[in-house]
Amino acid sequence: MTPWQGGYKYFSAAEMECKCGCGGLPSHELMVFLMDMREEAQFSFPISSGYRCPEYNQQVSSSGPDGPHTQAAADIKVYGERAREVVKLAIKYGAEGIGISQKGIMKSRFIHVDKAVIPARGGQKAFWSY
Repeated sequence: MTPWQGGYKYFSAAEMECKCGCGGLPSHELMVFLMDMREEAQFSFPISSGYRCPEYNQQVSSSGPDGPHTQAAADIKVYGERAREVVKLAIKYGAEGIGISQKGIMKSRFIHVDKAVIPARGGQKAFWSY
């Protein structure tokens, strides 16, 4: 049985799979990272974007077919104090990339977290705002 067949605490395959309909799912490493963060946070992590296949990522992101969502990334819909806590936990649990989108209406705000190894980052951790 794969981990997805047994399920991941706090997260469903439906919310994490590629939105193109290909059925692609994120890595076990990402899911353990998210579960560890969620366990410590003690509040929900609604996911707006999980895994993206290379083709879908090319359509919806400037990061192209090799972007972080094609490896190990998720966008967590949070704002305010919860957004600060997600960033703190992402750093604590070793995120490779953290992106902050906290402008505009509350329901569109999110924190991007990833465990992806992106050659363009040159082995460095990344932190950015949208």
